[in-house]
Amino acid sequence: MSPRPALLLALLCLAFPAAAVADDGGYTNWTSGDQAVTGQTPPPEADPGEPYPSSGQTVDPTIGQTPPAIPDLPAPGPKLKVKVKTSGRVAVIRKGLPRAIRQIINAGNHIAKLPYRYGGGHGSFIDKAYDCSGSVAYALHAAGLVDATLDSTMFEHWGVKGKGRWITVYANRGHAWMVVAGLRFDTVALAETGSRWTPDMTSTRGFVARHPAGF
Repeated sequence: MSPRPALLLALLCLAFPAAAVADDGGYTNWTSGDQAVTGQTPPPEADPGEPYPSSGQTVDPTIGQTPPAIPDLPAPGPKLKVKVKTSGRVAVIRKGLPRAIRQIINAGNHIAKLPYRYGGGHGSFIDKAYDCSGSVAYALHAAGLVDATLDSTMFEHWGVKGKGRWITVYANRGHAWMVVAGLRFDTVALAETGSRWTPDMTSTRGFVARHPAGF
């Protein structure tokens, strides 16, 4: 073979793979038929160290999952060690008390010895005196269980029917009071002992029992 044909063959070999490079800066994939297919720049390979490596997009792992349920806490009992102090306020000794119950007790302590006034606590949660339903609404509001002041008739239809494990509100057309962690919170107790808190229960005859779901 003469040098000229060999030189031409070498030049063709060098030119052939160069055709595989696309002019638009994309990537090339060779098919089995030796035809180049040009597309967009491929996505980078996922880093195994990333939390969501499958698609290169960050995905919230909580999407589609059921929200966590309210803990199945034991019902309050003698071991709870919730008691009314001589000051008329409630002392909680046991750790692990549900946060909402602590908030209600703290709010109840704040108004435990404030005077009774008909209509008190209904124009606003902040008042200098509270009636029966105003007292209950004030304490429940501290835990986010009511967002407006309620009268005793409204409490007859509030929450869920029946007694709760931690909170039970008793209501009729003329009066409302509640039991929180085994202690009674009631303006009648205020007249009897000087505090809305008392460990002594009273008759529930003629009252509708309601409670917030989960409690």
